Amino acid sequence: MRSGATASNSGHIFGGQAGTSEYDYSINGASGATIGSGATLSNDGVITGGQGGTNNVDLGLHDVTKGGAGVVINGGVLIDGGTISGGAGGLLPGRVGAAGDAVDFTGSAGTLVVEQGAVFNGNVVADSGVAVLLEVTGNVDLAGVGSQFLNFSGISFASGAAATVEGNGTGLGASVTIDGFTEGDTLILDGFVVNPAATTYAANTGLELTDTLGNHITLDIVEPANAATGNFRAAATPGGTSITYIACFAAGTRILRAHGRQVAVEALAVGDALETQDGSAAEIIWLGRRGIDLARHARPAAARPVLIAAGALGGGLPLRDLLVSPDHGMCLGDHLIPAKVLTNGASIRQIDCDTVTYYHIELASHAVIFAEGAAAESYLDTGNRGAFENAAGAIIAHPDFAQTRRVAMGCLPFAESGPAVEAARRRLLKLANIETTKEPAKVIRYEGGGAMIASRHAIPGEINADPRDRRMLGIKIATIEIAGRVVPIDHPVLAEGWHAMEPDGRWTNGAAVIPAALLQGSRAVRLGVVATLDYPIIQQATSMHGHHLAAAG
Repeated sequence: MRSGATASNSGHIFGGQAGTSEYDYSINGASGATIGSGATLSNDGVITGGQGGTNNVDLGLHDVTKGGAGVVINGGVLIDGGTISGGAGGLLPGRVGAAGDAVDFTGSAGTLVVEQGAVFNGNVVADSGVAVLLEVTGNVDLAGVGSQFLNFSGISFASGAAATVEGNGTGLGASVTIDGFTEGDTLILDGFVVNPAATTYAANTGLELTDTLGNHITLDIVEPANAATGNFRAAATPGGTSITYIACFAAGTRILRAHGRQVAVEALAVGDALETQDGSAAEIIWLGRRGIDLARHARPAAARPVLIAAGALGGGLPLRDLLVSPDHGMCLGDHLIPAKVLTNGASIRQIDCDTVTYYHIELASHAVIFAEGAAAESYLDTGNRGAFENAAGAIIAHPDFAQTRRVAMGCLPFAESGPAVEAARRRLLKLANIETTKEPAKVIRYEGGGAMIASRHAIPGEINADPRDRRMLGIKIATIEIAGRVVPIDHPVLAEGWHAMEPDGRWTNGAAVIPAALLQGSRAVRLGVVATLDYPIIQQATSMHGHHLAAAG
């Protein structure tokens, strides 16, 4: 194809077969198609390179009768949803020449776009040191990057691709830029069994992985907006690592319909039958929907969604990361327990975002249904139907999803504390296996005439079985001395970063301020610390500002 031209193929294209020679050892097959700079070829048919020729004199040279490449790209674009094959090798005395590559890039930068249904028989080879892009679209499952697909400088996931790309450290490593990777896409890293706890993401660096032997690899994933470590899930698979992206604004929670099909909650309709925990099918009679601007909410913590990580509930459940409203009842044992009560700051945690849309599903009777495989309650009308934008009448400005009347009206006992909750939390905390330390890492920082008592911090209700204490606690201090002068621990100017007085002292929140008026120019502060906590060593990222969440309510 000439430079700048555009063409498509839905039939068969074959490269010419080389002839026979007694002397010329360079009798390779012709390519099926050649794409010049700026040209684009779309293939939905079959393209095959020509067969190598016959040489009656074997000079011992490699590839003297090699098959032709299916397609040669010199600066152009190939969009493939068909079949491309290298030509068969020709004949030499006592042996056969090498088969041709499916696709060869030569000379200039180029692009290969792989669509669903594409088949490549033979290697796909880019020139080392030349910018060549491999783009995947649709529900493509592409394996062999780094072994069959060679020397690509960039991999791009097209918008809405929902594609899987599998390869080794050469094909997916730091020298390869990975762009467009988002929810629905999957990367599989062969031969590298990840330690999920040692996975971090840094903007302008990429996703840093450590395997179970302590080896490291970085994937140069170009960050989606505001991406953080918590957006990436790296899980060990047999012989490798599966990497997915959790984008809070993307596809909604999947609900199990009767007969086993999972459907995104926003795609459900009145009359659809869902599978319930008792094995029966129940029809949807109403679907609630409400978008909330958390930046303008009177009590944003009451509405921020809870993320339950895949597998956090045990038994591989939920099947994928699950987003629910804080008061949504999860069925654990024989009780409904609100998601906010299960948080541990790691595998189950609240996400800080700008806006969120909640979907509720009402059946004829309150029941337990399945969201991402996890047992969760259906909607129960307890007087809050006006919280939804598609309900009749005025919308409540700041909906409260607590549904306190569930205690009396629910299909199962409802619990926010007590033995059932503590038993469930002990089990989930054991599954989460959160690494902690008793070392508070206390330090006093002096600046601006004042001082800050900084330390590690934790929420007791997240690290203990009893979920009721939701304070952020740092260290507990009984006495303060400044240059030998005793300062009452309940001094009225000790306000920022300090909790209320208790009989034996006062907790900080991990960042307690001693104002300049108390220091009077001194930097000699002594503290009497009387209590600390077990502090999680890794603080989970919880900020998703700039994103819109779609979640089950």
